[in-house]
Amino acid sequence: MKATKQFTNKRLALAVAASLVLGAGNLMAAGQKTLELDVSSQKIGSALVELSKTSGVQIVLSQELGDKVILDAIKGQFTLSEALDLMLSGSGLTYEFRSDELVVINEEEKSDSAEKEKEVEEVVVTGTMLRGARSASPVIQIDRTEFRRLGASTVEDVIRSLPQNVSTMNTASSMESSNEIYDGVLTPSSQGTSMANLRGLGSAATLVLVNGRRKAGTATSQGRAVNLSTIPLASVERIDVMLDSASAIYGSDAVGGVINIITKKGEYTSGSTSVRYSSIGNGDSEKEISQTITLSGEKYRVTFNAGLQENAPVSASKAGYTGADKSSFGGTNWYDYITYYSTPGRIRNIGNGWAYLGSLPDSFDGTEDWSEADLTDSTPSTKASAREHVRPYAKSSSISMDFEYELNEDLEIFGDLRFTDNKTESIRSVSAYWYNISADNPFNQLDRDVRVYYSFENEVENGLIPGATEVFTRQQSRSGVIGANYSLPFKDWQLELTYSHDEDSTKLDQFGFNYSPTNDSTGTWDTLLNSLDPSEAFNPFGNGSAQSPLISNLWGKFYDTENSSESSSWNLKVDGELLTLWEREVRFAAGLQSTEITLDLSKGFYDNTAAHPYPGRDSLAAFIELGSQVSENLYLKVASRYDRHENHLGQVQYNFRADRDDPDRFVILNDDGAVNSKVTSKLDVIWNPMESVQLTASWGQSFIMPRFQDVMDPPTPDVGEADAYSTYTYDWVNEEYITVDTQWGGNPNLKPETAVSKTFGVKLTPEFIEGLVFGVTYSDIDYTNRIKKYYPWPGFIGESEGKAVYSDPNIAVRDEDGTLIGFRVLPVNIATRRTKSLDFDANYIFDTKVGQFGVELVAMHSLKQYDEINAESPRVSLLDTQGGAPEWAGRVGLSWTGSGKGLDLIFNHRDGFAYTSRGTPKRVDDWRTVDLSGYFEIDQSNILISGGIKNLTNEDFPFLDTAGAPYSTVQVDVRGRVAYLSFQIDYDL
Repeated sequence: MKATKQFTNKRLALAVAASLVLGAGNLMAAGQKTLELDVSSQKIGSALVELSKTSGVQIVLSQELGDKVILDAIKGQFTLSEALDLMLSGSGLTYEFRSDELVVINEEEKSDSAEKEKEVEEVVVTGTMLRGARSASPVIQIDRTEFRRLGASTVEDVIRSLPQNVSTMNTASSMESSNEIYDGVLTPSSQGTSMANLRGLGSAATLVLVNGRRKAGTATSQGRAVNLSTIPLASVERIDVMLDSASAIYGSDAVGGVINIITKKGEYTSGSTSVRYSSIGNGDSEKEISQTITLSGEKYRVTFNAGLQENAPVSASKAGYTGADKSSFGGTNWYDYITYYSTPGRIRNIGNGWAYLGSLPDSFDGTEDWSEADLTDSTPSTKASAREHVRPYAKSSSISMDFEYELNEDLEIFGDLRFTDNKTESIRSVSAYWYNISADNPFNQLDRDVRVYYSFENEVENGLIPGATEVFTRQQSRSGVIGANYSLPFKDWQLELTYSHDEDSTKLDQFGFNYSPTNDSTGTWDTLLNSLDPSEAFNPFGNGSAQSPLISNLWGKFYDTENSSESSSWNLKVDGELLTLWEREVRFAAGLQSTEITLDLSKGFYDNTAAHPYPGRDSLAAFIELGSQVSENLYLKVASRYDRHENHLGQVQYNFRADRDDPDRFVILNDDGAVNSKVTSKLDVIWNPMESVQLTASWGQSFIMPRFQDVMDPPTPDVGEADAYSTYTYDWVNEEYITVDTQWGGNPNLKPETAVSKTFGVKLTPEFIEGLVFGVTYSDIDYTNRIKKYYPWPGFIGESEGKAVYSDPNIAVRDEDGTLIGFRVLPVNIATRRTKSLDFDANYIFDTKVGQFGVELVAMHSLKQYDEINAESPRVSLLDTQGGAPEWAGRVGLSWTGSGKGLDLIFNHRDGFAYTSRGTPKRVDDWRTVDLSGYFEIDQSNILISGGIKNLTNEDFPFLDTAGAPYSTVQVDVRGRVAYLSFQIDYDL
């Protein structure tokens, strides 16, 4: 933005370089970008003009300051921060990053060195607790300029643009039976939820921070994953994505990587208002308005952010989903293979071969005289899917406040308050179910009991049933931080103490037709199925026009749930210069953290299954980190952390046969919570063998604590006990079908999941190609002791892993002869997932007479990704499968920037995948789209107009041959083509 308009008239912009729409600054913060400099001795004003052009960052200082200071010549490779430190050293001047696009030069205030150190270095750096430290881990930094280039309106949009992210849970897939549900991350009440999944290791393996502090996970994920939908993009300044394990820095969950969301914090009194309107191809529109106000004085700064966003739903019919017959796409008519419902109902014998007999013609209302000879092939219901939403209506409002106050030259207090309220609404399928209809039913003219598969679509059409199933959710996030920084009277040491509290809640209400006789407390279904009166009896044989009016009594709220999570944390940290070795400074950071997490699972989805309605975990951690530039070309950093986690309460025995309201349904077995402790370490190495080459390497350990439910779920009777459940299964060892005892429940002996990661990177800035930056990083994550639960039903365990599962004594119970007698359906530490990949980023920027041009490449190449149960079992490749990482994903961008304006053209690619969930794997095509965006700054007005089109050519979704949606929400954006326009104005207050 045009920040120069917001300063006093004493400041004159000597160096105004247009903020690059494309460039290395889009991948790393301006202060950390490596620059090749050759600046001769000259006045500092003209030298900063050269630096501004080279870095693409606007640098502002007064004319008087620029003329009076003479700069010594500098030459070499520096970050922007390093160059400014060197250029301004001894000049009496200081610099301040007002944003990633703006640096302001001021005269140095009369203060002690510790205060100056604090002022310069107080920047949030992802991947370290050290001020001013460097990190060898690959970190992608995406700022507001990049948000604009990507056409992003939500944090989900930004994260989905990452080649390394596998969007198994987004606002569209949250309405499906996502594979994340079966991994224990989500529940059916997650509508509107969006989560990050770096490297395809699962949402629980990606840690999400806000301003470097852990954010509470959703109750629907039992605190294991953060809902990105509760973080408004309008309040975000930048997003750092660390593509490396980092438990030695941040604690549990940082296996696949860390996402650190840095919020806006203005530095001077000003305001900013922005509005955005988007037209979506498969729906209506999206609207957004946001407001930022900053008030500042000599000793304080407070920033307020508020926003409102409303997104229209995406209909199934517009997205191409109108039923299970995919023959029009060149696919399968799945109605030939699945149980489906129709109107009039699809009739089947009960026993006697269970043959399907057909259904009456559409013109029959079921009251006519008819016989088996009138039955024809039934027509599946399609109106239901055409009416459905595949992405819900969403409305989000948010407000936040950040503040800093300097009590004296050594002590500063800071804090923030945030609140987000998300509401979603969706229309689901029309109710359908199967019913055993007695021969006495007045509409049954077959003189025998039959089973009828019936859809109530016509009852909805004619108003007898008010509508299809409707789902409403409300997700709220509340958080607060209060802290203090104190400059200790020893070197440049700082002491920081913070307390943070975070709450996340989800409420779901589901309205619709109660189609299930077993869940009806009103007695209506009993009358419908047993009455001999045609005015009352259920009529599933006709087209719905002669249906019993009693049906309307079954409409209403038939399911609701409300869960919440809370997290409170105390953090104490001290950091600064520890000592000097061989004239090299060794810096350190050390501290303690105490965290308490509590969930409320007392109502809804979990209340029948949770061992405790209020599970929780107390955590205590101690950490230390050391970093030093040990030589001119070599930087080393090492970190270690101890974590101790104790679950609240122990295991509970659950009487599955007790009534829901029976006070003896739960029996406490013990009050001792499971205790786990872990020590993790991390090593970073950065080596510059020459000015144009930087080599990096990192090694780190990480872990994830077991899910509460997996540890504390009450067990059913064990194998061999009288009340044990029995299940029909296929024994892959003896290759036979057999009925055995099964035990279900949690496992109090679970250990944390663990991982070891290694990265090796190289970054080149060749002197012979000015403006080129190229980087590639190799990543290897070995994710072990993964917690898995295997279900014994035939078809749920494939041949590739069947023998390993049925040979494991923790799962399969055998007698002395090796005959399978039992199967424990308990979570166990058994599986390993290995992923190896290459990350590429390259930028080339060059100036011409008509402006500056840029070329960008951001890509990931997955080399391997596989699961294995143990060393003897075969490896199951996940590469290019529906839940795994793509082999190739990325984008190529072309940009042009002129005076206050710019254009970007981005070509996106994501590999297709092999759909392996049903029968022979079927290939889904690659997904390629083109995005166009641009911006224009109106001179002298501080008004920025930007807009663009995502999926410019309106590409059809790659076809996925399933009975459900004919596309993968992991791969595509169901909104289709999106055209958007936004206005932003900045002003003084």
